Amino acid sequence: MGAFQVIATAALAAATGILTALITARLQARNEIRKWEREKAITLSKLIAEDLTKGMALASQLATSYIRDSAGRKFFFAPGARLIVGRDPEAAIRFDDEDSMSRKHAAFEVRSDGTWLTDLHTVNGTIVNGQRLSQGESVRLNDGDTIRFCRNSVVKFHDL
Repeated sequence: MGAFQVIATAALAAATGILTALITARLQARNEIRKWEREKAITLSKLIAEDLTKGMALASQLATSYIRDSAGRKFFFAPGARLIVGRDPEAAIRFDDEDSMSRKHAAFEVRSDGTWLTDLHTVNGTIVNGQRLSQGESVRLNDGDTIRFCRNSVVKFHDL
């Protein structure tokens, strides 16, 4: 093997090592960001469950979208959040006066590609812009969408 081949092989090995280290560092950083986003969402969800007023105040500062009900209440959605709608005492968005609503009726989830609404296998249904979702179906929401849970609970979705 000539001197040129030895130098070229050494340079290639060094470049491969540097590239491998760079890719590894980038993947680790990406995983740390995902971990931080998950932890942030869990912390926010716990805060909302413990104290809805404080949780929603924090969420409004981080929010990417929100819904507004007919009473004027606003519920904000921060990145990574998953909020349950229903009559359940632990639901983040509650409609106590709606007897036809399931305890866990639907879920709003903020993903990297937008805010999604999922029907949680309800009997009385979740309707988006007049179209009833199938049980378990998810739909990506758009600014201005109207959402009806059961008979009387209507909210309007807004992107920020």
